[in-house]
Amino acid sequence: MPEATRNIEKIRHILATSIEQAKPYLKKLHASDLALLFEDLSPEARRVVIRMLPIDQASEVLSEMDEETNPEELLLAISTRRAVRIIEELDPDDAADLLAQLD
Repeated sequence: MPEATRNIEKIRHILATSIEQAKPYLKKLHASDLALLFEDLSPEARRVVIRMLPIDQASEVLSEMDEETNPEELLLAISTRRAVRIIEELDPDDAADLLAQLD
C-alpha cells in the first residue's frame, strides 16, 4: 500500500475520533491527497478541516477538488476574510473557475 494511501487511511481513522488530533497529519499531506480525503468526509468535517489548514494549503486543496465535491461550498462556509485570502493564493484560472461555481 503506498504511503499516501496509508496516511489517508490513518487520517480517516483519526478524524472519526478527534479532528484536532489529525491536524499534524493533514499538514503533511499533498493537496491532491487531501482532495481525495475530502471526497469521503461529511460536509461538516470538510468545513472543520479546511479551517485548520494553512491558507496556501487550503487553496491548493480547493484547486485539486473535483467540481462534484463542491469546493465552492467550503468558501461559503468559512469567514469572508479567510475565503478572500484563499482565493488570492489560487492561480488566476483556478480562482476564476471556483468563483464561477458560486453562481
